Amino acid sequence: MTKLVTIQEKNEQAENRDGLFIEEYVQSGGNATQAAIVSRANESSASTVGYRLKRRLQNRINEEQKAALKGYSS
Repeated sequence: MTKLVTIQEKNEQAENRDGLFIEEYVQSGGNATQAAIVSRANESSASTVGYRLKRRLQNRINEEQKAALKGYSS
């Protein structure tokens, strides 16, 4: 029997994946492919998925990068 997933659950899953992608992208120094793999993308399509996620989430990535660099500024 197939489990039905609500729209809310689907949105939560997508939000979790996006957050994981952003965190890994910033920690890896901007490697979108590696961040996509960590966020459960198939390795054979990770480059494309990473590129698309990076473009879609660019504003949130910028905010996360600024927050990560805050402690390093003089």
